[in-house]
Amino acid sequence: MALPSALPENILLLASTERDLERFFKRNRQEFLRVWEDVRRLGNGTLPPQGKKKLTSVDAYQFDSGRYRVAYSRRETSYVMWVIFAKPEQKDYFKQFR
Repeated sequence: MALPSALPENILLLASTERDLERFFKRNRQEFLRVWEDVRRLGNGTLPPQGKKKLTSVDAYQFDSGRYRVAYSRRETSYVMWVIFAKPEQKDYFKQFR
């Protein structure tokens, strides 16, 4: 997949997350670019703090990006992107992490 620009070094994508991004890129490029830019902003430290939320059921965080949510965890100074999904699908995605 030809991504629009490089991610910061402190952002790590799981293989499943890369597949999610590939699907978004093929399906709707505008939504993909919004999510992609927000992930880049998280890595650069410019994502507004009011958009981040600690998840209670797992040791992770999430933020909203348009119609989508991005779940991630922190490892020292880096971020690991777990999954990117549409907001109505949140319950289904987090069942597998419990």
